[in-house]
Amino acid sequence: MNISLLPTWQENSNSKNEVDSSLALTKLFLRAEDQVTVIFANYLPRLRTWLGQAQIEAIQYWSAYDELQQVTQKDRQPLDLTDFTWPKNAEFVRMYDRIVVLVDLAHYATIYFTYPKADLIDRIDLLQNGQVAQQLTIDDRGFVSRVLTYQEESLKTIDYLSQSGAVVATENCQTGQVQALLPDGSEQTFAEMGALIEHLVVLHIQSLSDQTLLVEPSVKNLAIAQQIQGDKRVLVLDYPFYGAEISQELGPNDLLSFQTVTGQVPLSSAFNLAHQPIVLGPFAVDLATKNAVPKKHFVCYWRLGSLSVDYANHIFTTLFDLAIEHEDLVIIVENDMWQVGFQQLLTEKLGQLAQSQTLPFERLETLPAQFVLLDWQAPKKRQEYLQTASVVIDLADEVDLSLQAQALAHGLPSLTKTQTAYQAPEMKHIQSVSDIVTSLNWLFDQQNWQEVQDSLIKVQSDYASDALAAKWRLELR
Repeated sequence: MNISLLPTWQENSNSKNEVDSSLALTKLFLRAEDQVTVIFANYLPRLRTWLGQAQIEAIQYWSAYDELQQVTQKDRQPLDLTDFTWPKNAEFVRMYDRIVVLVDLAHYATIYFTYPKADLIDRIDLLQNGQVAQQLTIDDRGFVSRVLTYQEESLKTIDYLSQSGAVVATENCQTGQVQALLPDGSEQTFAEMGALIEHLVVLHIQSLSDQTLLVEPSVKNLAIAQQIQGDKRVLVLDYPFYGAEISQELGPNDLLSFQTVTGQVPLSSAFNLAHQPIVLGPFAVDLATKNAVPKKHFVCYWRLGSLSVDYANHIFTTLFDLAIEHEDLVIIVENDMWQVGFQQLLTEKLGQLAQSQTLPFERLETLPAQFVLLDWQAPKKRQEYLQTASVVIDLADEVDLSLQAQALAHGLPSLTKTQTAYQAPEMKHIQSVSDIVTSLNWLFDQQNWQEVQDSLIKVQSDYASDALAAKWRLELR
């Protein structure tokens, strides 16, 4: 099985991102020892460092910039101060994240180190008359990769260098045009750097035989996929994507012409796709996770996701009313929507109850403790709450698949608007707010809840790493 993955990872992408579906998928293939080649279309001068931090340094990869810059060095080989030639009378003043270089007491250069450890040279600014004249980008494999030239504080040109120091491409920052020496020895002019990289990536993919290309969608990646999907099998990963650049965000119809892999059955409004999607998750279930054991409270873990403010408030009001009826119901709200502030709404509702005097004073005193309001939680932190939870709720149009995998690992029922890759087809889904009340009232019965958990425990192994990789292997063969 020959798989290539075209991700959107950039220089500033979080290598520790636990909800990055492409990263999770890459690790899944690595653990299963399936052959996957990652195709890098972005400029990544610290690629080896990033791969190590992401714990995927064993992958095979091809980089468009490595191809252009004729890079053969694969191992991390950082440059040191002594690898550069400095004026004889240079003085070096060390600060935490940089070194200031003085020559005859004049500011000659600034050497910047990578954040946060400051253990790797990131770039070197060379100054003239107190202004940056050139900026050198340092590749972590041991060479100057790029030179930015300034004129009167305005960026004039960007030169991309080969591993041996020769200029292989020059980008005019006023016109955007790029003059490039291509790997085949020919010289060509491109309208922009993106066009040059797209050209190299398409040529590379077209040279591969019997290949399935998995594409994490972005404007740039879909332009590449569009050119090669007639010759190769292309599957676009239609998973929630957190942290996309604004310039790379996609519209609702951009994936209609592609075969997709998604973590949930499309909502009824999305059934106008040209191809029915493959429903398959990227996150494996950790069988070492202990099944949830609710204590004396029935804990409902609600992750907001992307909801309208009115709908979110409507759900909160419904759960508030339910909490009044059930003293043992605790609502934990993971609110990753900054514009929805439930604390004010909770205060207002408690005030209305106090004024109406419909509840005894003692009950009014205990009611606020039934609500726990959280910011966004990383999966590891979220796990602390799920260990004693009773049910997970995620009613966003785009379900958090890492949370769904965690819920299954804990044997927790999950209420969603549509079937996810981690739920049985017969699972009932939430069509209205009243369905939330119906579902929770049913789960309040301990026997009903235990039956659901028992059924989930039986299928946990179907989503463990090896089993999930086998499902992917079956779909991609």
